Amino acid sequence: MDQHRYYTPLRWVTTPMNRHDPLKCCIEGGVLTIRIGVGVLAHVIKFNPDLVEYDEKTGEWHEPEITDPDKFAVEILHAIEDESEDGTTLVHLVLDTAAMNAIENGAEGIRLPSDACKSSSQKRDVINEV
Repeated sequence: MDQHRYYTPLRWVTTPMNRHDPLKCCIEGGVLTIRIGVGVLAHVIKFNPDLVEYDEKTGEWHEPEITDPDKFAVEILHAIEDESEDGTTLVHLVLDTAAMNAIENGAEGIRLPSDACKSSSQKRDVINEV
């Protein structure tokens, strides 16, 4: 079995049989898990519209060539884990955006401070009516 290992500061990345696993987001054992096989990641990146170029002379589209999917996946991992000055990473931004989208779509299981204020004013209105 062909298996490559690359060390990153936080973990070993091993790519044996699961390199073609599709993107999967789920909750497993109380942990939000986001995973994608390295081969699938390379395929997805090849077709990123921001990276595909159109050749006007030939009328053809050209996608980037991922020459080493394992090494490129490690580079993506480093970019994901790279912290801004305040310690924020791309993962933080994804989670913040996803949380806001869920809330805007009526997510259950969360009470916002504005909800508590509404609840308090509603209680006061009921007390004042009595």
